[in-house]
Amino acid sequence: MSFSEVATAKLYGAQRANDEVRSRPVDLDQVAARLHALSGNEAAPEDPPRSQRCERSPTVDVDWHELQVKDETAAYNDLVRDGGRPAYPIDILADVLENPASHQHILRPWQNWSDVYGNSDVFERQLRRWQDFRNWQEDNREIVNKDELFAAFVEKEKHKDAEDKAIYWRHLETSHMTGAQYLEKLRAEFGSKQRRNSFSGRDEEEEFAGFVEETKQKDLANGHVWPGMTEDEHVQTIRTRFDRQQNLRYWYKFYWLREDHGRGGFGAYVQEAKRRLARYGFTRAFEVDKDPRRQDKLTEWVEYLNYEYTWHDKYTRIVKREKLVYEEAWTKLADSGVLRPGETEETIRTDGHAFGRQAEKDRAAKAVKAAEAAARAALVESEKAKSGRSRFTTEQRKRNLVKVTAKLVAARKTQTTLIRRSELIREFILATYPYRDTKKRISSHGFLLQWILDQVPLIEAEMAKLKAAEGGLRPKRKRSGLNTPSDGTSLSTKTGETSTRGRRSNADRERPTKRLKQGVQGTAKSGNPPAAKRGSSTMTSSPRPQSTTICRYPTPPPQLRRSVRIRASQAPGD
Repeated sequence: MSFSEVATAKLYGAQRANDEVRSRPVDLDQVAARLHALSGNEAAPEDPPRSQRCERSPTVDVDWHELQVKDETAAYNDLVRDGGRPAYPIDILADVLENPASHQHILRPWQNWSDVYGNSDVFERQLRRWQDFRNWQEDNREIVNKDELFAAFVEKEKHKDAEDKAIYWRHLETSHMTGAQYLEKLRAEFGSKQRRNSFSGRDEEEEFAGFVEETKQKDLANGHVWPGMTEDEHVQTIRTRFDRQQNLRYWYKFYWLREDHGRGGFGAYVQEAKRRLARYGFTRAFEVDKDPRRQDKLTEWVEYLNYEYTWHDKYTRIVKREKLVYEEAWTKLADSGVLRPGETEETIRTDGHAFGRQAEKDRAAKAVKAAEAAARAALVESEKAKSGRSRFTTEQRKRNLVKVTAKLVAARKTQTTLIRRSELIREFILATYPYRDTKKRISSHGFLLQWILDQVPLIEAEMAKLKAAEGGLRPKRKRSGLNTPSDGTSLSTKTGETSTRGRRSNADRERPTKRLKQGVQGTAKSGNPPAAKRGSSTMTSSPRPQSTTICRYPTPPPQLRRSVRIRASQAPGD
């Protein structure tokens, strides 16, 4: 039997019949005592505590569409400047942002599986992904200069902090404060803390100074800014962010992507890339240079293809590892007996199923309250009988007590069952999220891989056209993308748009080489990565240039905070 058949058999075998209520002689005192306990002393089972609902921030008068156009335009220019290939011409940016559903064939390779006609910030996603690839190139060549990298990061973060304060943090109280006003705010918080806690006997000003220093150190440790901070303190907060980013870069985007975790250096990287590309059917000849600036456009693109295949391999490993967790979790849920006939792993994950479970629990809670009210009324009637004020006979009171007791017990049992059912389903969904999420990432990532493969013949054609136009002479190449404006200028030249996003100038990064023929095939719909047609292949490395400082980060990355920039979103496959 297949796994699903075994699980289904266990599911139906685990169903339990409802307990039957047997009639027996009634002891009125015992029933009343139990009813007292049920209605008074025993608390009804409750759902696990939920997090408090966040209050909505005041509306800020920001034109978000205009801001998105600005950000996408800046990202486009940075992407072109750094040698990337934009997903579509900048000329149709406005139409894409206004009608993303009409441009899904363009947006799909750069959208996550959860994006439905939304998140059309494709150029920003492309730029982040391309910058990750540039970092990957540097890390594998061990040419990271930490000091230069930090200096560039400081300038970028200062600009970002100023922009965030002007746009995204306008509704925050501290965004408009001076240093003196911020100290007054801290003093008020300190006074409230002092009232809650016992006085330590220290001088109040000394206590307050300690409180201010403690608050400052927490902000520094978390990379937060505050009103009145000095330039040195601002740089310290940026250093915190930089160290976290570099830890993430090393561990998540390098160490666990390399088969040998980077221990073999550049030579091992070249051999690993050769094996990987051949495994996926891409076996054409090309040369990887130790200095990526000397590579031609096609070689660089093939190296980028290998980078994305590296992520595909990582996703595949995760799915293989998490599949066992998924099967064990499903078997546990099926054996619990809480599932109903017809419920599957797919149906219990839907929003409709979650709403239905909550509605059942709400009705059960109301039934318990009603049963408790009836029980209290029956007890009151029993108390009246002791003083001869009851209008019911002893037999009637007995029957009523038995009836309301049974209803209360049944209501409590139903509520407990529904809460347990809901919690077990919720635990299953949470435990198997990595497996489900990564499977969908693989499917979504397939669209990106196919798009990359589709660019290969276009790049070949561009290189051949350039060579023909130059009469076979070595041209002076200007770094540009496929989809630059029709007049050949960068959009920033046309509109005056400037950006601080770009990390480096790459006008002289590459030189043309002999045209290579490439045929591509494959599909993103199958869940498997697209493969290229096979041919001969050689992959070699060029002489090593003068090395620069290598940056490595030996400690695992800490938990990162969610960015306050609402436009930030996860790049495909991140």
